[in-house]
Amino acid sequence: MRGMRGASGLAAYRVVPVSRAAKRGRPPSARPAIDRGTPELQARRGRLGGSADQPLVSYPLGTLLANGDIGEEAHQAGCRYAWLYGFVFGRTGAAGQSWAHAPKGTARELPREIAEAVERDFRAAATRLAMKPTGKRQLEELVVFGREPRWMRPVAPTIADVADAREFHAALTALTRHFKGEGSR
Repeated sequence: MRGMRGASGLAAYRVVPVSRAAKRGRPPSARPAIDRGTPELQARRGRLGGSADQPLVSYPLGTLLANGDIGEEAHQAGCRYAWLYGFVFGRTGAAGQSWAHAPKGTARELPREIAEAVERDFRAAATRLAMKPTGKRQLEELVVFGREPRWMRPVAPTIADVADAREFHAALTALTRHFKGEGSR
């Protein structure tokens, strides 16, 4: 340290100009103002919903609606079932949160009579779907848990994919009729 002292007795410091000090470290990258994700993610979003409403294509049932594969009534029926499932079992995805007519509050917050009526409504819908066990499984995977089935992906469909899609649509149609009060058809 003694050799670094100058005539005034202060340590010698190297003065770095401000403009040069600001350029130290990793150079800034040219980033867009809004990060739209990787090219792969952008392609997936485009495939799922095109220029559709982004919150709608954030869950598989909404994607089916955005692409015109199901109607608004079927979408609302699926959202209602997801909400009922979440109310009874405490687990729901984006579809359950998208049901427009959902009572606000949890099972503990709602009056007992309403909570029991909601549970009866779910049990009746689940019983209706029990007549189509494969379709019920497909419907719950897609609607309640938000898992995109293989038949929704851009791959060559197999015979099983076609059968699963038919089972899902049959179960969703039965659910829509149930919630409309049409009985069994």
